[in-house]
Parts: sequence; C-alpha cells; structure tokens
Amino acid sequence: MPTIRIPAYAKVNLRLEVLGKRADGYHELRTIFQTVGLHDTLEFRSSRHPGISLQIQGNEALAKEEMEKNLVYRAVDALRRESRVRPGVEITLQKKIPAGRGLGGGSSDAAAALLGYLQFTRQKFETPRLLDIASSLGATSHFFCLVEPPWASVKARKSTLCRTPAV
Repeated sequence: MPTIRIPAYAKVNLRLEVLGKRADGYHELRTIFQTVGLHDTLEFRSSRHPGISLQIQGNEALAKEEMEKNLVYRAVDALRRESRVRPGVEITLQKKIPAGRGLGGGSSDAAAALLGYLQFTRQKFETPRLLDIASSLGATSHFFCLVEPPWASVKARKSTLCRTPAV
C-alpha cells in the first residue's frame, strides 16, 4: 500500500455563543467555524506488524500519553472494527496546531485520520456512517470531514478551491 499524507486544518470561531450548560456538563454552543491554513500532518505507511502504531512529533506532552486515548488512534481503530480490511499501519502525526487553544486540533486530526485511513486502505464508507463515527470521537470532528481546506490554487486569472480527498 502507498504512503498517504493528509493535512488536518485548524479552525477558528468567527462567532461563538454559549447557550447554556447541558446535563452532561458540556456547554451547548452556537458557532460559525472557518478553517485556516495552520495544520497538522498525518502520514500513513504499511507495517509488517498487525495493529496500529502511532508516533507523535511536535508535542512532547501528547507523545507521552497513552496511544489508545489519542483521537487519531481511536478514529483508525473505529474504522478497523467496522471493516474487514485491517492491515498493519504506522501513523505519524506531526503537530503544529497548539493543543487546548480552541483551534480544533484534536477533532481535525481525528477527521483526517478517518479520511486518510480510508484512502490508505482504498475503502469507502457511506457519508452518514462516516459522520456518525466522527461525531463519536469529538464534538467538531464531523465538521472537519465535510469542510474544504482554506487555501486556493491560483493560475492566471482563475482561482479554484482545492478540496479534501473524496470519501
């Protein structure tokens, strides 16, 4: 299988309104997101060993955490459990999005892991099912499965928005 590299873009809140606290302790929000050029990068490579290997670069604290708790690991594990395709995979996550700053780095990484692993294994999932999996990982992960990157390719006088790989 080929090596797959996929960006995981940060987001900013253009508008954020806290509507109240829910029974589960989280807040109900109304917001407008926009992706920005800052991004983490995920790389998927074949492994001779079964299972998932995750290496994190650029965030020492995150790299020290238990691998199975990471959203990238959990996203790939969820897809592997749902499909019969389970090749060994080595994933490198290059962190550039600061953690805990409201930029959606974890959710974006989870969505990129879903899209990247599908591309890596040449699988397809129905969009509603993929969004269900994404939503189970993080409150905004489904958003990152649907958005287009925040950059454009400009040639001559024509500008075209570059899209995330199709699912």
